[in-house]
Amino acid sequence: MSEIASDAWADVRPPRPAAARIRANLSRFRWLLLPGMALYVVSGLLMSAVMPPEMMSYDFAAQQEASRQLAEQPGTLIGIMAASLLSLLGFGLLVTGVVFQMILHYQCWAVLADDRPRTTPGRAVGFLFIPLFNIWWLVPSLIGLDRDQGRALAARGLSAPATPAIWTGLLMAIFAIQIPLLAWHWTAPSILGQVLSFILILPATLLFVLIHARTGRAAALIAEHDAGREDRTP
Repeated sequence: MSEIASDAWADVRPPRPAAARIRANLSRFRWLLLPGMALYVVSGLLMSAVMPPEMMSYDFAAQQEASRQLAEQPGTLIGIMAASLLSLLGFGLLVTGVVFQMILHYQCWAVLADDRPRTTPGRAVGFLFIPLFNIWWLVPSLIGLDRDQGRALAARGLSAPATPAIWTGLLMAIFAIQIPLLAWHWTAPSILGQVLSFILILPATLLFVLIHARTGRAAALIAEHDAGREDRTP
């Protein structure tokens, strides 16, 4: 994606966030998303263990028969209720964590306002909400951010955070495996497909957090450096 012309960027230049706000949002994002995803995965695996396979069938008669059998199995019903409660709690933490992740991602692009970044903070975040297109948009939004931050750090004589940029590529590889698994599960529901999908969520979430920890630390370094430079300006 081509860089934004300087005169066009001047019209959409966002306020520059402070390093303290960037670090605070990074901390909130991590400590909400990780527990939320852990609860969500545990609830999914528990549901897979106690839920009769017939309940996932597209055969309505089979679902009705499985529902009648559940009425005679209080232990299974309790397990399903516990899994549902864990899922709701995990989902709530996840949604809140994603809100802070979006704020953090916006801030990471905003600190590059003087470095001719390849996109604006509004586009970087907003295009992630476009269905299907957002799958491709992760590439310029994450990998592009890492590269633009590398240029900005080098221009300021700063060192990039000591974490591998290849993590973004690994995350994309997991997504490439996860999407066919989800398609398989939704077209031909099975316990195996559901379990594999939930297991892959764990490394994907960890990589997602590590990537944003890297970009968040880099953004905080840039914000600190620029704030100090402004303070020294007579």
